[in-house]
Amino acid sequence: MRETIRLKFRAECQTDVFEFLGAVQAVCRGSEFYEWVRVTEWVTSLPYSDAVVTIATNLPLWKIRNVMVTVLDGHVMVETLRLEAEYTGERTYV
Repeated sequence: MRETIRLKFRAECQTDVFEFLGAVQAVCRGSEFYEWVRVTEWVTSLPYSDAVVTIATNLPLWKIRNVMVTVLDGHVMVETLRLEAEYTGERTYV
């Protein structure tokens, strides 16, 4: 079994997070490995639509990033995704 890691990212809106979670569920469901993603924290900045999400997963960071790339308008998630301990919320333009 793979090690569990905690990742954190920011999204422009809740819809982006929902689309990511749907896409990652499809990846996990078709896997022969025990793979999962669990949301451990979700903060929405009202009145703004930004969301900050923390997840626990046994998927590698690169695989999570590859799923985020498939989300239409998911660029903020991709650019802010970090290990929880390294998260700053700052975007790195990749």
